[in-house]
Amino acid sequence: MRSQAGSTLSRSAAQRPSSAVEQTPRGRRARPVMLSGVSPGIAMAPPNTQLRLAFPVESCL
Repeated sequence: MRSQAGSTLSRSAAQRPSSAVEQTPRGRRARPVMLSGVSPGIAMAPPNTQLRLAFPVESCL
């Protein structure tokens, strides 16, 4: 699981500057509940905070 988490972090970090806008619609389709609750915080938070917010929310769901 550690290797998967590492690859996910590197992918999101690589995509954030180029396709940050594309990630939102994709996530909205897959997890509408998570996006509706977290997207306002993600929009204003730095990348490290985004990743920290994403994991606890997913584990709760």
